[in-house]
Amino acid sequence: SKKKGKRAKSDDGTPWIKRHRPTNGQVELGVFGGVMLIAKDHELYRPADAAGSNWEEYKRVAPDIGLRVGYYPLSFLGVEVEGGVIPTKTATSAQSAILGTFRGYAIAQLPYRVAPFVLVGYGLMGTTGLGKDIDPALHFGGGVKFYVNDLIALRLDVRDNATAQYKTDGGRTNHLEFLLGLSIVLNKKKEKPAPDPATDGDGFKDRVDKCVNTPGIAPDGCPEA
Repeated sequence: SKKKGKRAKSDDGTPWIKRHRPTNGQVELGVFGGVMLIAKDHELYRPADAAGSNWEEYKRVAPDIGLRVGYYPLSFLGVEVEGGVIPTKTATSAQSAILGTFRGYAIAQLPYRVAPFVLVGYGLMGTTGLGKDIDPALHFGGGVKFYVNDLIALRLDVRDNATAQYKTDGGRTNHLEFLLGLSIVLNKKKEKPAPDPATDGDGFKDRVDKCVNTPGIAPDGCPEA
C-alpha cells in the first residue's frame, strides 16, 4: 500500500488526479476527427423549384474532421470556437456533397487531470451538395478530457446539432457526432508545489516522518528507543 501511495503522488506531493490539471487563463488549440450521423429528415438543401423536388437523404454515416480553439478564463469554465467539414454523398443518386459546421459554445469542466465536461452553444450548419444552403444550429453535448502532461490533452466528445426539419414548420431534427480530439495546451500557469514541511525540525518531511512532532533519527524520524 505504501508503494501505491508513492506512485499516486509526484515528487512534490501532488496527487495524480491534480497533476497537469487546467489553470486560469489557459488556451487550447485542437484538431478532431470522428463521425456524424446525418438526420434522415434534414433540411440541408436548396429547392430547385417550389416543390423542392431535388431533396434527398444523405448517407447516414459520414466522416467528420475539424479544428478548434478554446480560452479558459477560469480553470472550470471557458469558451470555444470550432469548424468542421463532413464529406458525404446523397443516398439515392450518390451525388458528392460537403457539409460544414461552424459554432461557438460555452464549456464547463471539472478542473482535474481527468476532466468531464458539458457544453452548449449556437452556430451554423450548411451544405454544398443539394444546392448551397446554410441553417442555424443549436449545439450541445459533453465528454471527457485527459491532460497527458502540461502540453498535450486528449479528448472525447459526444455532440448533438439541432437544425430545421424537412417539410415541418418549426420542427427540429438532430445530427449526432462522436469525436476524438488532440489539443495543444498553451499559457498554462505553473502551480505552486504543495507544502512539504518538517514540523519537528529533524530533517524528515512530515509525509515520511512517523513521529511528526518529535525530533528523531533514521530510518523513520522517531527518537532512538
